[in-house]
Amino acid sequence: MFAAMVDVKVKPGSEDDFKAWIEESNKTLSKSEGFVFRRLYRGSDGSLRVVAKFDSAEQFDAMRGTEEHKNFRKKAAEFLAEEPTVVKYTSIAG
Repeated sequence: MFAAMVDVKVKPGSEDDFKAWIEESNKTLSKSEGFVFRRLYRGSDGSLRVVAKFDSAEQFDAMRGTEEHKNFRKKAAEFLAEEPTVVKYTSIAG
């Protein structure tokens, strides 16, 4: 199992639009091979993190290489204050 955790900083006043975009784009991403889920979380400190879970890192990387994903990134840039930070994790226990 594989997960990517993406820390995002949303422009002031854009959070509702960003949440709607996450939900809408999930409809397309859910059709990607190996997709398990993608969710937006708020931390106790107010920070926002997107967690995407796939069966493998290779499937996640393949999804990120698609034209659809490139278009998603362009749209997301409208809501984000800065480039998101992506950290990839591979399950090693549990």
